[in-house]
Amino acid sequence: MIREQNIQALSSDIAAIGKKFPGIDRFEQEVAKMQLKKLSNEEYYQAHKAFFSRTNQHAMMIEAGLRYADEVVGSKAECSVLSVGCGYGLFDEPFLRQLSLKTKKLHFVGVDRNEAECVIIEKKCHAIAPECSPKHKFAWQIYPMDFGNFESCQRFNIILLVHVCYYFPNLEYKIRKAYELLDERGKLIIMNNPLEEFKAPSSCIMKQLGEIDYWYSEDIQLVLNQCQLSFKQERIGASLNITECFNPDSDLGKKVLNFIVSVKVEYFSSLQLQLLLEYLRKISSKKPDGEIIVSYPVDVFCIKKGG
Repeated sequence: MIREQNIQALSSDIAAIGKKFPGIDRFEQEVAKMQLKKLSNEEYYQAHKAFFSRTNQHAMMIEAGLRYADEVVGSKAECSVLSVGCGYGLFDEPFLRQLSLKTKKLHFVGVDRNEAECVIIEKKCHAIAPECSPKHKFAWQIYPMDFGNFESCQRFNIILLVHVCYYFPNLEYKIRKAYELLDERGKLIIMNNPLEEFKAPSSCIMKQLGEIDYWYSEDIQLVLNQCQLSFKQERIGASLNITECFNPDSDLGKKVLNFIVSVKVEYFSSLQLQLLLEYLRKISSKKPDGEIIVSYPVDVFCIKKGG
């Protein structure tokens, strides 16, 4: 069993970031001098929205999620979905709208420790219900709590861990718990970023803040193998448009940068911001129309109850 004391061995080696991604070394050296200010809940919310408005990853994830869900729903009259770390419903709202058309009764449960975001997704669920045809029913409950404290006698057909595994203090425990909450033949769908060039700046900053770095796809693979859970894995080759990040007068660009590094870039010195932008330009490509695009892949893991 993977225990808490093995986190450092299991998680990505932050100290080797400079070696793994040579182009980040100058930025990494400058991080020690930075005045790092974390984003407030509202600032994170705004940065998150801005960031996902500039990537095609979101639409590609929903398409993949529905494809895996179709295999579970089939001709079922009812379907239950649990979303762990549902946030304000960026993924769940469009996913549920389309899934509600595939089954006569859809029951959704969302769990997130951010109460403010729970209020937002609750409103979105209220909006979905009346849009369903008389032949389709939609019911929901939202729980503003940590998943570790969530208890339910219900077993779910589909459980979603979408861009949330990064933040679990104990990755193995949360994955095991989610798996146990699956109904027989149900599916656990995990979506998570791999540790690639694009994630190097935030990893450097996490190290400087003295926090354990995020869990990446490589860590999830290790946990699933350790738990002896068979899974399918596919990589979605999405991308992110960072053109606005190079416009000093762009509020959108600033918000996107805030999300990329998980702190407020307004506190960076001109040199520090320059090094960050130089690195992003180095790992990006420029299209004929001048847009600057960086690779932003996401891995999808599908674990079926009962193998």
